Amino acid sequence: MTIVIVFAGIFGPDTRISEVLAWLAPLLLAPGAPQELYTAPPRSSLSPDSSLMELGLFPAALVHWASLETKAESLSHLTEEAVTSLSNITGANTAASQARRRMGADNVRTVADTAAGAAEPSR
Repeated sequence: MTIVIVFAGIFGPDTRISEVLAWLAPLLLAPGAPQELYTAPPRSSLSPDSSLMELGLFPAALVHWASLETKAESLSHLTEEAVTSLSNITGANTAASQARRRMGADNVRTVADTAAGAAEPSR
């Protein structure tokens, strides 16, 4: 079984993959454990030294996180605080809408926009 948890963040074009990993670190039980960010399909690992713009991930992208830990007992990756803060799709879209208003980011799309096939950014 695969469990999908979505974390939404707004980053500038010059943001490095290492900075995105640092942003995720407080949510992880073992932030120093081997991990990667990647895009798919096909699976393509993202270099920590590359920027979102260099990788063609700006203005919007879906990026996946993976633990590279191979120990079987290491199944839980999120902190208790992260787990208790989980929301649903409505909460995620509300948070994204509030972030757009705060930052004036007209080009940030929500999951609902993508699912509806909207060609224009939501406002």
